[in-house]
Amino acid sequence: MIADRIPLELDDGQMMHLRCWAPPDGAKGALVALHGLMSHAGWFQSMGEHLSSHGIALLALDRRGSGAHQELQGAETWEAWVSDCTLALDRARELYGRASLFCWCGGSAHGVLAAARYNDLHRLIYAAPVFYLQAAISDRMAAWPKGEERLPLPFHPLDDFSDEPAVRSTIADDALRWQYVPRRFVAPIGEARRRAMAEVSAIRAPTMSLLATRDTIVDNGPTRALLEAQGEVVAVDACHAMVLEQPAAIAARVAVFMT
Repeated sequence: MIADRIPLELDDGQMMHLRCWAPPDGAKGALVALHGLMSHAGWFQSMGEHLSSHGIALLALDRRGSGAHQELQGAETWEAWVSDCTLALDRARELYGRASLFCWCGGSAHGVLAAARYNDLHRLIYAAPVFYLQAAISDRMAAWPKGEERLPLPFHPLDDFSDEPAVRSTIADDALRWQYVPRRFVAPIGEARRRAMAEVSAIRAPTMSLLATRDTIVDNGPTRALLEAQGEVVAVDACHAMVLEQPAAIAARVAVFMT
């Protein structure tokens, strides 16, 4: 299945497109998916195809500065990311009647901020959300060199993301993923995460959290403690890249939760 490209005009007049996987005979709802730090909307392809078989449309957007939208202006502000997400939710509701939000990895931060501000959100799903990091990842971020514009990724994509050879190959061959962290992203990423952790409890939409049992990036202990008061927390037998490892299982669980 080839994703449709849905145009989306942003608040500042720039144009974005959403990748959309949808059942041909109409959908009973839509899921807007947010990717992580180094990834992009294309990582949701398999999950989108499986969701389509359950009668649900998946709309995924590339964050400004990432994927197909590396040249969009405003990438250095978390407020723009949140605005883009709410506009995508509006578009999903316009097309499919109701919209839910799926926040994987670093997409969890601006996902929370959008969800806390969006009155008509149907469901909120976290997948390996980055609220608390493993000590090794935090140490690598603390050791980032001063004055350089290109910072090393704080994780090793093949070691920390998956132990499955096929998934590692997909990540290694991905020309659109970040190879480094642009310094202009560091401050908004940190600010979005700080604000998100303070606003999690303000979200009123029914919530489900999927935590990867073999995650070497997310610290699952405090993450579970933060989210279990918000809704069901589910352990998924996967590494951090659960959306690539377990797309069918995740799509099936999400489809049940959305109905």
